[in-house]
Amino acid sequence: FWNANIGYVHDIYVKNNIAYCNDGTNGMYVIDFSNMSNVQGLGSLTSYLQQGSNHSGWLHYNEKYYAFADENHGMDVKIVDVSDLNNITFKDTIGSNVVEDLSMPHNLIFYGDNLFVSYYFDGLYVFNTSNFNNIYLEGYYDTSNRTHNGTKYEGNWGVYPFLPSGNLIVSDINSGLYVLKDN
Repeated sequence: FWNANIGYVHDIYVKNNIAYCNDGTNGMYVIDFSNMSNVQGLGSLTSYLQQGSNHSGWLHYNEKYYAFADENHGMDVKIVDVSDLNNITFKDTIGSNVVEDLSMPHNLIFYGDNLFVSYYFDGLYVFNTSNFNNIYLEGYYDTSNRTHNGTKYEGNWGVYPFLPSGNLIVSDINSGLYVLKDN
């Protein structure tokens, strides 16, 4: 099943045996692993605005929206409506808008109504998604003083917002680990 339909997947978000597969240049697939002897495809999104190489994604706690990042220079984060897996629909794009043709999201995580996005070169961006019709920038922290370069992958690599203290851990490929207080 997997090789015939999906192939290489870089990152997978799993909840209750349902896998949201970030499938590089093939888009995204949603797969039900509840019965391992009968794995089922539930939906896919194989063509969308600003399509590149779908690198990583995260499901919002309401399970109606999924955010994913194409790891390509000049790409925004994509928000899709997954409330009907037979009809996954494109909702919006959001970006750091620092250097439009070079900014690149890497990893992202929903925590509550905030979407934490690691951007190479641009740092950590936090978007408020309490209203998916009006997503806005809640805050950011730039971890990199490097000049944007369309041939490199440098800067903010990842974020972890789940510490009991409320602190955020942000990793930067070049400058190390940051511990930030989420205000």
